[in-house]
Amino acid sequence: MVKSEIQPSIDELLDDLGVPVQPPRGASVSKKPGLNAADKEILSDIFDMLKSACASKARPLPMIHHFACTGGTILSRCLGAQPNVALLSEIDPLSPSPLGKPGFAPYDLIRQLQTGPRIVSVDTVSDIFIDYLSSLYDNVTALGYHLVIRDHTHSHFCVRSSPDSRKSIAEILGKQFEIRSVLTVRHPLDSFLSLRRKGWVMFAPDTMEEYAKRYTEFLDRYPNAPIVKYEDFVEDPASTARLMTSKLGLSYFENWEKVVPLVRYSGDSGRSGDKVSIRERRPVSGELMKELDSSAAYRALCSRLRYE
Repeated sequence: MVKSEIQPSIDELLDDLGVPVQPPRGASVSKKPGLNAADKEILSDIFDMLKSACASKARPLPMIHHFACTGGTILSRCLGAQPNVALLSEIDPLSPSPLGKPGFAPYDLIRQLQTGPRIVSVDTVSDIFIDYLSSLYDNVTALGYHLVIRDHTHSHFCVRSSPDSRKSIAEILGKQFEIRSVLTVRHPLDSFLSLRRKGWVMFAPDTMEEYAKRYTEFLDRYPNAPIVKYEDFVEDPASTARLMTSKLGLSYFENWEKVVPLVRYSGDSGRSGDKVSIRERRPVSGELMKELDSSAAYRALCSRLRYE
């Protein structure tokens, strides 16, 4: 668990070191020498400055966020093909547990803890996740790698009834890391068509209006994060890859496209093959066309992302 002892108070530190502090005047005086009030105040100021200096040197953690069916896997594989990158794919410690019989998960400590009738708090899960990832981060970076997190945005924004009822992974990890986020997007009509075709619409009502509202909530969570369009990546993969690595503080490898076939992650459900090319839009039904015409949230989302 993440404990308060990570940043102890001056009193806790002095107590741990066995340094006595002289009581104020009028109180019984110990024969054992110790710090007087003035000395303690000076030491306390120095201690606070040291804690502040340490806190300002937060560990950078690159993260990539996107909705399902937006080309996120091929964009993540692009990052994974860069020098010394260790990318964790589709991470979300607060993702709803799968229903039915518990699956075989010998490495998933959080899922094992949630199995059965016991109630595990969100704070407990978050603390376990932070500790686990912090240890992994230190070991990976010690080997010269950049740890990159691709979160599972779908679990947060397209499964629960109210996305604002929980923190994002970036907000959880922001306690220990300096988060560097990049959002990747695709035209919402194309991603919604794919979502319906795959049967991945896990919110109600199953409408473009609701989808656009959730997409907008997602964008609002990362107001200062740069946005990269999947369509731009398809048109010019090299420039888009260079932009993403720059924003995330990663080194750029000119021949990354030759490495992509060797990089595989979960979530690779849409594109077949490693060639990046423009795909024709799937047919739009008359019923969906009516939805688009009447959806204010969809029009606002397209305008915000500068899509037709």
